[in-house]
Parts: sequence; structure tokens; C-alpha cells
Amino acid sequence: MGLGKTMEMSKFSKIPHRSVFKYLELETISPCNRNCPTCLRESYPNKEKQIHKGRFPNTSTIGQGVKMTDELFYDLIEQSLQMGFTGTINLQHYNEPLLDDRLVDFAKYIKGKKQIVGPLLLCSNFDLLTEEIAKNMDGVFDIIQVALYMTREKQRKREMWIDSLFDKTKIVYTNGVHVPFHYNNVWGTHFDIIIKHSMNTCWSYNAHLYIAYDGTILNCCEDYAGNFGLGNVNEMSIDEIWNGEKYKKLVNDLSVSGGRWKYDYCSECPKTGQGANDVDGLIDYGFGLSEFVDVKLY
Repeated sequence: MGLGKTMEMSKFSKIPHRSVFKYLELETISPCNRNCPTCLRESYPNKEKQIHKGRFPNTSTIGQGVKMTDELFYDLIEQSLQMGFTGTINLQHYNEPLLDDRLVDFAKYIKGKKQIVGPLLLCSNFDLLTEEIAKNMDGVFDIIQVALYMTREKQRKREMWIDSLFDKTKIVYTNGVHVPFHYNNVWGTHFDIIIKHSMNTCWSYNAHLYIAYDGTILNCCEDYAGNFGLGNVNEMSIDEIWNGEKYKKLVNDLSVSGGRWKYDYCSECPKTGQGANDVDGLIDYGFGLSEFVDVKLY
């Protein structure tokens, strides 16, 4: 196994809580079409928790699954604008976004908001991509990060086909790498990775807002099921949650070295934590940094 290069703590300084986030991630539909053994969808231990159950069964049928309501989606965008949001939006979390038959309509709505100057992102495995879908997406999304879970030989052929379909949207490939997640023992060095990064600050603590398909507020990309009890946008406004005392305390705690140890879930986090956090300069598109581990699953 080879571990990717991580960034040194000395390069990162504490940034105070922001009154408005710079990156918004919306999970508009619940399911995925794959069952990757490294994903939290598979390793999450509380199988009876409703937010987890709502993400299953896996499906390859577009339009199938629990959807964030249209009304909630549009309201979240409008609430964000009212707060002064101008940044980056990603329409994906622990789902496969191409399963949502409203995806392009949602994206066009966002692109119609001149206040939003940050890039519109998407992360997908592109298993469900067709020429028609690509035609509708091209130029609507600014950047699409594609994870092709197949052998490198097959990846090259599929990359050539995908590239032939997109002229305006930037396509970024991850080569189907897998990263460590909570509760996952695929890597023999998983515990070592947790210890290695245990004193790091959190790269998304002061700028990123994640909202699950059911309205649950998530703290970060590793927060699969609302482990911090931050609230739900069906019951509170985004402003009330983001600028609430509970969220501010979490931000302050995770902004200093050792802050992870104040939260059980964070103390077990295998992520580096410290990515390019200059989101004002768009250095961090929102994907952050992880230790990329070469795992032969296919």
C-alpha cells in the first residue's frame, strides 16, 4: 500500500467562525448504485438508524429512492442567498447524483443565480452516464469529479469516451482510488492513520455546510448520519443552525490542534483534516485532502 503525501500542520492557521459558509453540499437523493466495501454506506454500524435505512436499497434506476423535496431544495438555495452566500455548491454526498432525474434542472436553477460566483460541482461514478445525459450536463456543471471503479485499462477507454462527450465542463478523474472511512478495516494501517492525524485541525470546520437528503445537517464529508446533532433544516433555518451556539462551539473546538479529542466521532477520524482551506481564493474546491490508498478491489 502506498500513502499519499499529507500537508504539514505549520501551513494551517486558525480561521474564526464565518457568518456564512463558502461551500454548500446538498444530497438531493438518497441511494447509490454501488456497494463499495470502503464506503460508510457499507461500514456504518447502526443499520436501524433512519437516515441510513433511507439510503437503501441500492438501485440503478434513475428517479428511484428517497428524494429531498423540490420545495426544500429551492428554499435552501434561497436561504443561502439571503445569508450572503456566493460560493461553491456540490450536488452530492453519500449518493450517486445521476440517480436524481431533477439533477440538471436543479443545476440550471443554481447557475441562474448571479450572486453565486463559485463553481458548481458534482462527484459521480458515471456508471449511469449516457450521451443524452452528458449533453444535458455539459456546460451546466463547472467541474465534475469522476471515480471510475474498474481496472486501469478499462478506465482509460471510458475516460476517452467521457472526454468526447464534454466540451465545456471540466472533468477530473480520481482513477477510482479509495480512501479510509470510519468503521472500515480494509486497511491494516487504519488505526495508524487515525493516530497520525489525531492532532490535526478539521479542514471543513469553518466554511463547509453539508445537508443530507432528509434535511439533516452534517458536519463534514465523514459525517454520514448526523453524528453531532446539529439540527435539521425542516425544523430550523440554515442561519439558525450555522450561526447557532452549538455549531460555533464545534467550529472553535475543531479549529485548534487536539480539538478532535473532544468528540468521540472526531477522535476516530482517519482523514487528514487539513486541506487547502483558502476557500476565498477557491484553492479548495470543496473536495479537501485525504490519504489516498491503493487498494486492489477490481
